[in-house]
Amino acid sequence: MRSARSIGSKVVAVVCRAFAPRLAGITLVAAIAAGCGSSPSSPSSPLGTPPDSGGTGASDVASDDFERAALGPNWVELFGQSGGIVGGKDFGMLAAGFLTVDWAARFGADQFSEAVIAATKPANVLVQVHVRRQSDSFARYGFHYNPEKTPAVWEIKYDGVPTPDTRILASSTGPALVPGDVIRIEVRGREISGFLNGQRLLVATDLAPNAILGTGGTGITTRLKDGTTTTYPAAVVASWRGGTLK
Repeated sequence: MRSARSIGSKVVAVVCRAFAPRLAGITLVAAIAAGCGSSPSSPSSPLGTPPDSGGTGASDVASDDFERAALGPNWVELFGQSGGIVGGKDFGMLAAGFLTVDWAARFGADQFSEAVIAATKPANVLVQVHVRRQSDSFARYGFHYNPEKTPAVWEIKYDGVPTPDTRILASSTGPALVPGDVIRIEVRGREISGFLNGQRLLVATDLAPNAILGTGGTGITTRLKDGTTTTYPAAVVASWRGGTLK
């Protein structure tokens, strides 16, 4: 295992003053925390926290820096075989296709999924962090930046189901997703929150009859932007954390 210092070099340090101008561009949010770096949920961040290089974690929190040759059994790929380790240091797409991976262990129903965007992620590759993915319906809660809309927006989405059944629970314009950003989704009961670099951008309450209330898969979803191409393999995520919220 590498030292905490070398692992931390993969993560862009988030400094309050540096990100304030980017977050100031938000024009519509369901809820945003007051004050730089503050949020009602006080999310923990991977910044300065060394993830486990072997992709293992405790039963309530897991972390992975993907620095190895193969993805390994701690991850479950749900569709096809298009995901894996890119360049011995990132998680990404090895070939074209829709890619969803869950951490193999299950966490409590109140859970989070957090990812640091890879330095070389292609602009045309979309990425979502998800929680509570259901094994029967494939429904999940996801948080992502959606450049397929004009203007581009951040969204919390009831996703993974046929398109007519998906629901946008909250959306907002805001700063574009860039390499080094930290995106995080949290769910507590019926409340779902989305964070960018420690700042809460969106919060939604799902009161629908088909709201996901029990535990489910925690992980990453990625695909190519519609109508575009990219070169494979394509790095997407530099490191990931997920687990049960306290």
